[in-house]
Amino acid sequence: MGFPMHNEDEAYEALQRGTLVDPASPEGMTTRALRSVTSTRHKVLWVEDDPDLVALANEYFSDRGFDVIFTPDGVRALEELRSQEFDAVVLDLDLPRMSGLKFLHHARMIEDLPQIPILVVSGAESDYAARARHMGAVSVFRKPVRLRQLARSLREAITFIAIRP
Repeated sequence: MGFPMHNEDEAYEALQRGTLVDPASPEGMTTRALRSVTSTRHKVLWVEDDPDLVALANEYFSDRGFDVIFTPDGVRALEELRSQEFDAVVLDLDLPRMSGLKFLHHARMIEDLPQIPILVVSGAESDYAARARHMGAVSVFRKPVRLRQLARSLREAITFIAIRP
């Protein structure tokens, strides 16, 4: 089965049959990509300084197959991104120590970092959200965010990145 595949189940079935091959790589998919399509849990870095949202999101996403590491600012988030492997990042734009836009810029400059999906969740002005999308954010959600919709978008973004050629 070739690319594109339309959902995680299709990718998993192809992997089980041994027919999932990334045409861009003779060795097939990367370890992160294989984990992303075969794992029932996804590791997400969430950069958020609102403790109420952190508490709510932690419970919601943990119950739905996500292992979420929360960090309250962009500086710490870059440290986490350099020291661990994540399937996706959820990013607020209005952060202490380093804005979300600066984090996004620096994250995209890390050479050995795979192009993991970054989803923005912010109450910031719409021009900041537009700039985030221009800088590579795959989705932008306005606060207050519907966690169900965000979870669905996270899964779709992770699956798309994992199986794209």
